[in-house]
Amino acid sequence: MYTTNASRGLPRHRSRHLTERYTRWAMRGVIAVLVIALLWLVLAFHLNGQWMFALLFLLLGGSLGVVFTKRSLMSHRYIFPAVAGLGVFVIFPLIYTFGISFSNYSSTNLLSEERVRDQLMSQTYQAEGNAFDLALYPEGDLVRLYLESPQGQRFVSSPLNLANQENRQIGVQATDAPPAQEALGMRAIIQARDALQGLRLVTPDGSELRMAGLRQFAPMVNRYEAREDGALYDRRDERLLTPDPSIGFFVADDGEQITPGWPVNVGLANYTQIFTDPDIRGPFMQIFVWTFVFAALTVVFTLAVGFVLASLLQWDQLKGKAIYRTLLILPYAVPAFISILIFKGMFNQHFGEVNMILDTLFGVRPEWFTDPWMAR
Repeated sequence: MYTTNASRGLPRHRSRHLTERYTRWAMRGVIAVLVIALLWLVLAFHLNGQWMFALLFLLLGGSLGVVFTKRSLMSHRYIFPAVAGLGVFVIFPLIYTFGISFSNYSSTNLLSEERVRDQLMSQTYQAEGNAFDLALYPEGDLVRLYLESPQGQRFVSSPLNLANQENRQIGVQATDAPPAQEALGMRAIIQARDALQGLRLVTPDGSELRMAGLRQFAPMVNRYEAREDGALYDRRDERLLTPDPSIGFFVADDGEQITPGWPVNVGLANYTQIFTDPDIRGPFMQIFVWTFVFAALTVVFTLAVGFVLASLLQWDQLKGKAIYRTLLILPYAVPAFISILIFKGMFNQHFGEVNMILDTLFGVRPEWFTDPWMAR
């Protein structure tokens, strides 16, 4: 026999079961949304060529869906956030760093070879010819471009909508005088810079002018010309650039490596360079040795200070033990980045409180950040 809900006449256990059912379906909905979001990240990283990040979020989304939908894995739900955080913020960075250590991945080798080629092909240089000063003249909601060279050549364009930032080829006509309206100021030119950079102005004699400066148009030509064998010809310096897949750079005839480059596998070259390059070997060995020394000293001194404080706080004659214990716990409750900023300010060589006190008492101002031993 069971009691009923007085307001509706329903069994109380049925209401409880309905609540649990709705909660369960709401949880499934949240999990589904999270899995879909992670799968979207997988697709985005895959399209950008970041397959390691795509694999990471694929594993994260798959494990999330399995753990939170199978009853046999219900006990793992409580530790899943901690394990996922450990994998994303500790294990994955270690694996990723170890992986790129076998490549030339750096600030100059970030893009793919195709994007490097496209970036080089987009470079231009000013060819021989007159540079024209630029002025903008309003005509209603549109703008006319007025060009004038030091030799007295003048050209004017038809009214243009500079809100359109697409690459366009516009013809200009010769003129004897600038438009009658008052020219727009530098602010208008700066605001329209993106649109102006996409314009190709063609003069009556067939010359093509491009933006060469904030207030100038000049004959600009593409610097590099693609060859059928994949090489690039440098028109300005008259040299041939050949892609070298072993180092991830275009290399000129004279041996110059043209930046940017692209990531390639270099094997153990980075590890070999640590021991063969004296500029790297010296600092690396100092840092390597000091890392172990610092770890050992930290453990020893922390253990010693901990024993001393623990012994003092167990002293029967000591009053206010609770206050002291609370004060000892407080530093662990402060985030590390806040503590770093506080101590960085206190040990400032010019304005820090520590140096101000030492200077007042003893007349010394230690160089905490510039002297290696003081920094240690």
